[in-house]
Amino acid sequence: MWFTMFDIVLLFFRFILNIFFREIKSRGSYNIPKEGPVIIIGAPHANMFIDGLLLMRYVKRPMSLMIAQNAIKYGHYVGTLARAIHATNSNTHFKLVVLNRPKDLAEPGKGKIFLNKSKADPLRINGINTEFTKQLKIGYQISLPREYGLSEITEIISDTELVIKKEFKETKALEVLSQPGGTSYTCMPYVDQSNLYEIVFEMMNSGKCIGVFPEGRSHDRSEIIPLKAGVAFMALGAMAANPGLDIKIVPWMNYFQAHQFRSRAVIKFGPPISISSELVEKYNKNGLDRREACNKLMEIIYERLKSLAVIAPDYETLSVIRAARRLCKPEHCKLEIDEVIDLDRRLINGYIKFKDDSKVQETYKKVKEYDQLLKNYGLKDYQVQKTTIGKFRAITLLLYRSFLLVLCSILALPG
Repeated sequence: MWFTMFDIVLLFFRFILNIFFREIKSRGSYNIPKEGPVIIIGAPHANMFIDGLLLMRYVKRPMSLMIAQNAIKYGHYVGTLARAIHATNSNTHFKLVVLNRPKDLAEPGKGKIFLNKSKADPLRINGINTEFTKQLKIGYQISLPREYGLSEITEIISDTELVIKKEFKETKALEVLSQPGGTSYTCMPYVDQSNLYEIVFEMMNSGKCIGVFPEGRSHDRSEIIPLKAGVAFMALGAMAANPGLDIKIVPWMNYFQAHQFRSRAVIKFGPPISISSELVEKYNKNGLDRREACNKLMEIIYERLKSLAVIAPDYETLSVIRAARRLCKPEHCKLEIDEVIDLDRRLINGYIKFKDDSKVQETYKKVKEYDQLLKNYGLKDYQVQKTTIGKFRAITLLLYRSFLLVLCSILALPG
């Protein structure tokens, strides 16, 4: 049997993964139903290339992936391979579900916007040298810098005044809106996703499996960023459109050191989420009930994802926790990658629960100082006990490294 482009690309993907990772551990794949409609959701979404490859490799059933139109159109390597699959694949078991995101169609707003405190109306936004009537429409969204806030436009009063649906409450958002001279902003058009939902509804009714990254973009943060509600609309909408349909939502996470070649990776699938009939009934009522049903399902999804991921309050805490884990591990013991992830998660949960205890604070401070000292000296934990060496070994090591330095310098001269 001749290989299709789809088979060739998948084989190439497997080859790439085996090169990039030294070891990949998969846990909980039994949680994926072998048949019936399934939506697999993953977060944190660290890498749009690697995450999709890992998911396609370790889901033990035919599946499809949702990918942004922007990635297909403009992505260099990802886009080329995705276009190859999308254009030539005749395999009905796999399909790329292409998503048009409003942010991919966004454009910088003209002028600056600010919040007029004198009018005491948090929903009213004013502009300086703006052209709201020409650049914006009702239903469009305005986005603040650095993702400080996003809100839909409900009324355009003039070129310099409009009304938003939801006020900006975050401290950072209020700061930039209150600064002298206003702040820059981005205009995001309304995108009709009805065709996308129809495709997903049809796939779910046919018992297919689809992978979705509900954060909407890849990032390098340790925490889960706000999830998009689209996955809830897909699941509830499909069940509402097809009575008796039982969709399972399977959370999954992957962990790997994105900046380290030949690192280890772990993939973990959590227990499937069952959607109650009460939520579907509430979704069918439209209006606020529909929104409430989607919000409730998103809360459940977020909690399930959070239970799988290693989420620290900030990067500093994560670094200290990892240092503490390395100190706790006996020298003769080698932990598997999934055991490392589990231990990190337990330590973080314990720290968050008891962080106000004086002993915990003192230990945190000492571990932080130790970790910083290692970074200052450029050492790893296992090297600490080997820092004291004899004169003979020190001289030998100096000569050896000097020889390497000279050799590498000579080889580098032609370039």
